[in-house]
Amino acid sequence: MARVEAAAWKRFLAGLSDDALRLLVEGMAWGEENPTRDLRAYLREHAPTPAALEAALHFLAALETIR
Repeated sequence: MARVEAAAWKRFLAGLSDDALRLLVEGMAWGEENPTRDLRAYLREHAPTPAALEAALHFLAALETIR
């Protein structure tokens, strides 16, 4: 089961644009330093393109479903 999940996440991440992946990595790092702040607000503020924002928010939603 874990291998199937890992493969699915790998495919999902591989499909992200460079902008979306960069936004996610920078946002996650920011979230680690600012745990009480809203990560979605950070992503909206710093997204280089609407598509990058949409992909990053979709990724976060997917993460929340497995928590």
